[in-house]
Amino acid sequence: MPNLGLKPYETVAKWKHKYGPIVAVDFGSFPTIIISDYKLAREAFAMPELSGRPNFHAMARRSGGRIEGILFTSGRTWHEQRSFVNKRLRQVGGFGTKSLESVIVEQAQEMVAGMREVAAKGLPVNFHCTFNIALFNTLWAIISGMPFKQSDPKILHFTRSVVDTLAGNNVNTMLALFIPWLGRWLPNCLTHDAELDNMIGSAAKDLFQPYIDQHWSTHVRGEPRDFIDTYIDEIEATQDPESSFYGVRGKRALMATLMDLFVAGIETTGSTFSWLCLLLASYPQVQERVVAEIHSIIGSTSMPALHHRKEMPFMEAVLNEVMRFGSLIPLSVFHSTTERVHFHGFDIPKDTMVYINVHEAHNNRELWGDPENFRPERWLSADGTKFLRREGFMAFSTGKRACLGEQFARDQLFLFGASMLQVLEIGLDPNAPPPSLVPQIGSSTLITRPHQLVLKLRP
Repeated sequence: MPNLGLKPYETVAKWKHKYGPIVAVDFGSFPTIIISDYKLAREAFAMPELSGRPNFHAMARRSGGRIEGILFTSGRTWHEQRSFVNKRLRQVGGFGTKSLESVIVEQAQEMVAGMREVAAKGLPVNFHCTFNIALFNTLWAIISGMPFKQSDPKILHFTRSVVDTLAGNNVNTMLALFIPWLGRWLPNCLTHDAELDNMIGSAAKDLFQPYIDQHWSTHVRGEPRDFIDTYIDEIEATQDPESSFYGVRGKRALMATLMDLFVAGIETTGSTFSWLCLLLASYPQVQERVVAEIHSIIGSTSMPALHHRKEMPFMEAVLNEVMRFGSLIPLSVFHSTTERVHFHGFDIPKDTMVYINVHEAHNNRELWGDPENFRPERWLSADGTKFLRREGFMAFSTGKRACLGEQFARDQLFLFGASMLQVLEIGLDPNAPPPSLVPQIGSSTLITRPHQLVLKLRP
């Protein structure tokens, strides 16, 4: 682990030229391979044998000693939970509530209203938690049918817990995950395991449990009002004791699944919004071009809608370039081999951890030409009228465990971004040095460094 340094994605990218695109390392107690080639990465993560998850003790703490939920499970548990969540979240309009799009638009408008009040004061501010809170509330409205006000201190506490924990570059994070046996010998040093559970787990349980209890006492079987009701129906209908929905285990899995959805969803998309605002403030010519497109297609007063997206190639180009430039998750979420695998001349044992180097794919000069530059035009056709997908783009990972919420995240980025830029100009603080575009290294993410921006109302 020390040989990889603080930027393992850059270290391994350099090793690629000496050792090739597949390298083997030890992450503490876990033998690991890292793939720094986007074509090999896509091939590898399409293989069922490379779609497991390592058995991290830290991830079992939150659900009674057994890994539950979606993000960190494998095998039958993962298949059950992912299939259920994927199906039920697509069913939002079938609960007799608002459509998914209308929920996003409603929350976007509430966020923008708050930002307009800030703009009227003319003071520089940091908006990171503003985005996270709005994104949290969008998902919570779908999950529970009972959105908070974005000013509610309960969701502010939860989002701050998530942001503060994941933004920290704590050595104890890696030690607790990858060398768990050290905790028996140095219990006072390896505190991050407990910190992670206390800061995120406890905050989530304190927030979610009263609403879960309320759903248990008021739901009517077969008449779901929201996602939690459908999950309760599934628990009550499950008779197979080996199922992750069965009995007490099902109740623990519900909490773990909610934690996965919220922790993964709000921080990644929220950090992408921070990158969007910082980059548009730093490149005002790009901001004005995308605003011109918004006003041309949507107008200055009509609410943005998803059907506008197909007519707005530059907006799509900007959003994708933000995700490429920021490379929020530089090394993919860890996979693990479920059996011995032969892959491109290498015999990879069972229970080997596998990463793909997303940062290398997003900064490969053969693919992008000038990856160090923020240049949305690289996503457009020669005449600038069509958005072009790029094969080397892997912000949502790839393969069988690609991000479950990709479409939801893309919808939020478009609707929140268009709603904000339609009425607000984002600028740098004139009384401060220009903020750095070099990312800050978090626990597993590359986030914007602390900065403040200034908002102005558009005429």
